[in-house]
Amino acid sequence: METTEYFSIDIFCSHHGVDIAFVRSLGEYGLVEITEISSQYMIPITQLAAAEKMTRLYLDLQVNPEGIDIIFNLMEKMQTMRSEITDLQNRLSLYE
Repeated sequence: METTEYFSIDIFCSHHGVDIAFVRSLGEYGLVEITEISSQYMIPITQLAAAEKMTRLYLDLQVNPEGIDIIFNLMEKMQTMRSEITDLQNRLSLYE
């Protein structure tokens, strides 16, 4: 069984200066996993970097959670396409 370390949403929000409702909305959109442990809401450490990127989009560019969802979906699709292009280039190099 794998153990996962968590980070408190309260500490995250106070450190980044965002409202808890913002982080909960990220959880509602499925952008971060929010777990309740001992009546405290937590984010897995593995998702902390993504949550910080989303927070910067929200604070610096005033992108709402819906927009953040769209941006992260597009970034995921771009990464998939980059991977496919690399695979195709590797296959093409076999014929050159």
